[in-house]
Amino acid sequence: MAVEKFMTGIEQNDIEKLLAGVTLNRKALKKVGQAADVPIETPLLSTLCDLAEKHGGSR
Repeated sequence: MAVEKFMTGIEQNDIEKLLAGVTLNRKALKKVGQAADVPIETPLLSTLCDLAEKHGGSR
């Protein structure tokens, strides 16, 4: 669903859908990491993602 939303956003030139896809992808990867007991996001990447979200880089 995340990639589909992201691609639809690109195809339709819809930034809201694209950013929603980014957010969904992050959440999905977090769940995969938790299920596998493997951190997918490093602390630095987590900080970067949090800052991007804070400044409108995802929805």
